Amino acid sequence: MNYPDDQQGKMNVIDLSTFYFVRLFRGFSLSVQPGKILLAIIIVFALYGAGWLLDFLAGGSHTVVSDDIYDFNKGSEIVWYAGNCRKADDSITNVKEFRRVTVENHTEKLMDVLSMPVMKDTAGENPLQLVRSGAVKSLLRDKYCVLYEKCLQVLPVRYKITHANMIEGFNRSKQASKEDKMEFNFQQRQLLDDIDKAYTQISHAMIDGRIEGDIDLLLGKVITVDVKLTGKEYSDDLLYYAGLKKDVADVILLAQAMKTAQAIEGRGVFSAIAEFKLTRLHNLAVSMVLLDFEQVKDIVYELAFGSVWMFRYHPYYVLILYLVAFGIYAIFGGAICRISALQVTRQEHVGTIESLHFSFRHFRQLFLVPVMPILVVAGCGLIILVSSWLSLIPYIGPLFMALSLVVIFGLGFLMAIITIGLVVGHGLMYPAVAVDDADAFDAMSRAFTYIIRKPWHLAAYAFIAAIYGIICYVFLRAFLLILFACVRESFASGWDIDVVWPVPSFTILLPPIQWHLLSGGEEVCAGLIRLACQAVVLILPAYACSYYYTTATQIYVMLRKHEDEIDLSECYLETHVNELFEGISFPHKHAEDKDPAQSGTTCSGGEQQAVVEGESADNDQTISDINVDESNRFGQ
Repeated sequence: MNYPDDQQGKMNVIDLSTFYFVRLFRGFSLSVQPGKILLAIIIVFALYGAGWLLDFLAGGSHTVVSDDIYDFNKGSEIVWYAGNCRKADDSITNVKEFRRVTVENHTEKLMDVLSMPVMKDTAGENPLQLVRSGAVKSLLRDKYCVLYEKCLQVLPVRYKITHANMIEGFNRSKQASKEDKMEFNFQQRQLLDDIDKAYTQISHAMIDGRIEGDIDLLLGKVITVDVKLTGKEYSDDLLYYAGLKKDVADVILLAQAMKTAQAIEGRGVFSAIAEFKLTRLHNLAVSMVLLDFEQVKDIVYELAFGSVWMFRYHPYYVLILYLVAFGIYAIFGGAICRISALQVTRQEHVGTIESLHFSFRHFRQLFLVPVMPILVVAGCGLIILVSSWLSLIPYIGPLFMALSLVVIFGLGFLMAIITIGLVVGHGLMYPAVAVDDADAFDAMSRAFTYIIRKPWHLAAYAFIAAIYGIICYVFLRAFLLILFACVRESFASGWDIDVVWPVPSFTILLPPIQWHLLSGGEEVCAGLIRLACQAVVLILPAYACSYYYTTATQIYVMLRKHEDEIDLSECYLETHVNELFEGISFPHKHAEDKDPAQSGTTCSGGEQQAVVEGESADNDQTISDINVDESNRFGQ
């Protein structure tokens, strides 16, 4: 018996399955599955391997310089270019001029260092040629290591002497002082803290050369004469004190000079743009979580002009890099989309090897998916270029331009549409191949159709997926930071852990190691620890890559439902006709008396098993009809 209250309760239940966006919240769990993470890790390794190889082959012809020797991305030419494009000042947007001025400024700094007394015996007669040849870096490193080891042995001793002198002076003042003891103790602790801070800052400056404030003032706080000495010993210690201050100052200047020499060498285009974009994407994720939309706008602007910078100043390099990247995406990104397609639609799981087989069989379609729109845009641009050349012909040129103006603007309109579709709908093209076995043109058409006809659905789904993915990314990064902290704190107290494993932070999980300061055993330990940390941190880009392809497949399936009214469970299955009927026993003309129930059998084909029941009430088609239908379905 149903009571009214129970009936009312049943009517208030909301079926969440009708809200398609809820499916996007499965994105994290689907993305971190081992098979997808493995494929995503291969994508990251392959991209970095191809990029580093291109940087090596390009050599000095494609390098990026920086005017900031400490924060390469903060002062790099990429950010400089983006900032000046925002100002729209054409007189200062020449990157080549920026490079020339930057190299000259760095060269002047190195010349000043080479003129120092400590470097006169190694600089040679022509220091300018030494700087331009690139050999100055190794000379600076050799001189720096010798002087650093000397100061490293003496500076802690002198710091202890300064500490003892300060305490002795306080003890004498304490007896004569009539002030409040609490205030006196507070001043004592404050002065001792100032000495400790100055000592820490000098120790760090001796490694990376970065120092804030007056270097002489800081050295005066840490390095002092031993007040307990008298007579000749005091005079000798005074000379030793002055020499130590000079040596420490020289070490800091040599550390800065090594950074400057490295900045002159520059770095490869891929290394620069990869670090630039990864840093910005991390900041973008944090800014979106903090709802700092002003920062989000600036980061998006820099990311956009970073890509423009690549195409404008390194076009051939970018062309080769993108072709290699498209091949990598076609194989491994297509495999992730295939796994996601079966998970999202049919709730089935396909193995990593099987998904790779699918992507290899459909490599041509997957590779041409991003290439075809680019070729169309390039073809239209080439036609406009040729038309502009023809317009330069005397007399008939202007007439030709007037007649072809409509065609030129039509081609420009097509270029704009395809460019927008490629940027916005690129993520929908791979799923079109994985879900519906679409060819390259069909995949491009489907993506453009969904963008034009369902823009608000696409924008809503993309926004929800982005916010959810960013929250999961922040959580995953915080988890890795806690993991590193737990491991570091568990090391034995005898380890100088900060040397072989610098303290990580949420922004920098892998802080740089000063390899030139490590001994042989320490260098091996630091290398092994860094290798293990890199393997763990690799989860972050792998997750981002897997999440992108997984959610793109989910969004494609939902847009297909909205636009084409195709059921969410529909998915292309690779079953060949020959495999479909493999092992089926057909009745012979002399076997009319055979039991019809025995004529059906089960066979495997592709990714599903086809069961054919002979003379079943649910299947009244002839064998020839089935053959035609299956041939039409699978394109055999």
